[in-house]
Amino acid sequence: MPVGVVMQWTAEVSLEDMEKTSIIVDDDEYIFDGFFLLGADAMPPMEYVRSGVKCTLALVPQELPPHQYEHDAMLSFEQFVLWQLLRIPISELPGFQGDRGMHLYPRFVSRKDQTPETLRQVTASHRLGFGIGALLPLPALLNHVQESSSTTAHAFMRTHSEARLRYHVVSTRSKQDYFRIDSANAFLGQVYHEGRGRQPTTASPTCATTPVEKCSFGQRASECYLSGLKADVIEIATALPLLTRTLAHRRQLQSLQATWGLSFQTPALCHEAFLHVSYIECGIPSANCAPAIHARVRLGLPLSRPSLSSTKKRKTPMSELESIVDAHDDRDFQRMDPPPYLRSYGRLEFLGDAALSLVAACATFLRLRAAPEGQLTTMRASIVSNDTIGEMAMKLGLQHLVLSAYDVTTAPVKLVQKIAADCLEALLGALLVDLGLDEGMVAVRALFSGMVKAYDPELHELLFLSEDALRAEAQIYLDEDAAAFQAHPQAAWLLSQKTKFEAAHATVPRLHRPHVWVRALTHKSFWSPSIDHDASYVPSGPGNYERLEFLGDAVLDIVVSYHLWSAFPHQHENLLSKVRSALVNNARLGHIGAAHGFEDVIRLGTTVVANGLRLPAVIADAFEALLAASFLENWSLLPVASFLQDALFPLLPEVVRHREWLSPRQRLVTYLRKVHPTADVIFQTTTPTDKSTQHAIALVLDGFLVCRASASTKDLATERAATKAMQLLGFP
Repeated sequence: MPVGVVMQWTAEVSLEDMEKTSIIVDDDEYIFDGFFLLGADAMPPMEYVRSGVKCTLALVPQELPPHQYEHDAMLSFEQFVLWQLLRIPISELPGFQGDRGMHLYPRFVSRKDQTPETLRQVTASHRLGFGIGALLPLPALLNHVQESSSTTAHAFMRTHSEARLRYHVVSTRSKQDYFRIDSANAFLGQVYHEGRGRQPTTASPTCATTPVEKCSFGQRASECYLSGLKADVIEIATALPLLTRTLAHRRQLQSLQATWGLSFQTPALCHEAFLHVSYIECGIPSANCAPAIHARVRLGLPLSRPSLSSTKKRKTPMSELESIVDAHDDRDFQRMDPPPYLRSYGRLEFLGDAALSLVAACATFLRLRAAPEGQLTTMRASIVSNDTIGEMAMKLGLQHLVLSAYDVTTAPVKLVQKIAADCLEALLGALLVDLGLDEGMVAVRALFSGMVKAYDPELHELLFLSEDALRAEAQIYLDEDAAAFQAHPQAAWLLSQKTKFEAAHATVPRLHRPHVWVRALTHKSFWSPSIDHDASYVPSGPGNYERLEFLGDAVLDIVVSYHLWSAFPHQHENLLSKVRSALVNNARLGHIGAAHGFEDVIRLGTTVVANGLRLPAVIADAFEALLAASFLENWSLLPVASFLQDALFPLLPEVVRHREWLSPRQRLVTYLRKVHPTADVIFQTTTPTDKSTQHAIALVLDGFLVCRASASTKDLATERAATKAMQLLGFP
């Protein structure tokens, strides 16, 4: 028995005055209820926009009822609908070609077999594919079509009302030109068509446009012959090019997952990773092939936009952060809330970029044991550069999986390479979202390692290891100073310092190895002759935290990125990047580190201590080094995430409220534009009031002097003037 899927179609508006196609056979009414698509796989709901109306199409597995499969009759009906009525080329229906291709099987369900609930759905004008029970045999359907073809619209109106003719599909025998009847006039002997179509928008010269003819005309009823079908049959059939294109892409993604051993709990994430924003902006998810669009205008349902009263209102923000974001109404905070299968990869790429940075940092840190921090930074940058990732992605053929307005075979190579690189990173981000921080990073490391091996076996041999081998390398690194530390005279005192520190600051990640804790807090100035080398314990190798700080920077980046991805579910990736940069700057990390006692335990050279040097950047570096040590000891990001949840993330609302990624000057101008869009703001050079050699800036608003400020540079004076002006004007 053939197994296929039912095409379940819904529109967000109801055409209450439209009758569905129905056929009377043996005192039973059979009502059109969509199609079986034989040879196709199940698919989650696909959304598209038709004349401003959102439509949803899902493929639900269902076995064809017994004694219903007539192959030759099915091919005859398929040929009539697809090739004769719609004239859609077979090339526009990927998956229909070949002996084992997909086939269309019409569902006309018996009214008698329906329950009250399914009958309500079957008769609803905006739903198809929800009926149950026996189907009209295909030979009976073909007989109905054949008999109808000899009946004119004029003859129909002699026995039925004009209204009953509405939405019938008819043809002019001379031209074999099919169209939908929207109204009729029996007295004049005329039928009328009022076609409405919308031309798809384009944003790229490489995206082909599909013109739509808007047509309204009248025709003599005596020259129009019935097809036996109404517009509901045509409406769902014309979605086939869109549907088959989506199915073909889904099969490509399934092949990708099989090749690399991937399995997504949320399949939409894999789809999102390969959806370029141009694909959405050009309207391609809703743009069909030219014959299908032409058929919808002349044959399909005349859908119209829903009324404003049916639009759902946004819920009231619940959290402090949501309230702050909701209060900002400019482009940075523009809300995006597309359905799952219409989300471009930008947000996932933001997350995947951070995950890739950690993978490269781990590989270089553990494999290049003697390399200093500067060399590690250079090596990581070369691995994660757009050129390297783009070349790798194109060698692996990822560019052919991208849904984009650009034709990858003719678009500039650099553009295609950049898109392919972004998609690779977005795929890594999708794994992280699907599996969570720790399991996601295991999957990310495995996938990227495999891709590097396929791209550059020598690079893979040099840097990349299996998950178990990486853990083993981490343990070797963590234990390499253990014996020397235990034998050192200062060990007991340093251990007591660690115990006091952890007792006073319970939320800071615990380290089980005191020598690793000491390394994470040792500045490069802590070295002979700045200290008494014989009496003080100095870690081996470089003897400081710089390598750990290099790794900790990547650890911090991924944990913060993961949190922001969840904290801002509806905002663009550009905002996430700006918030991240403001949240993890050295000044803030230094302040947090000082609040958690880092300043008291950082080991600095005596000269540095004598000069009173306690730069926030130094504390920030030690802060990141300790995060790296925690990650290596636990081989988990969760302790770091737990600490940041307490120490860093509560600051997020204030960072967003004051837009701390902007300079004071930018913030001032932004606030002024909101309250006074035409404000004339001028920062002009002036003479210092104290006649010093410093630079002075006067801030003039609409011709009035607001304030002055002086500093060693013009830029610094400008920022001070802006800060003073915000205080005077009462801006936050």
